[in-house]
Amino acid sequence: MVAPNGTFHGHTGYHEFMDGFVQMVTGVAELAAYGDDTTALVWYDALLTPIPKLTAAERVTLRDGTVARIEIAFDQMPLAQAFGGQAPAHDALA
Repeated sequence: MVAPNGTFHGHTGYHEFMDGFVQMVTGVAELAAYGDDTTALVWYDALLTPIPKLTAAERVTLRDGTVARIEIAFDQMPLAQAFGGQAPAHDALA
C-alpha cells in the first residue's frame, strides 16, 4: 500500500495503516467507483472525528485474483492542522 504518509507492505502493513485511520471514521460517502477485472478506482469522502471530511481516492490493483497493490491519495493538511500542525503517525491516533 502506498499512501501520502508512507509505504506499507503485506497484511501487517495494511493493518499498520488502516487500524489507526478506521478509529477516526464516523462514516463514508462514496462519490464514484470505476473498475474492470484488474483495477478499481474509488473516490470518496471519509467522515472523521478530528475533521468533518477527508476526500480520498484509492486505486486497487489485482493480480491472480488477489490484491497486489493499493494506492491512496488524500490531502494530509486538514489532518495536520487538526493534530497541531503535523500529520500524525498512526499510533498517535489511537
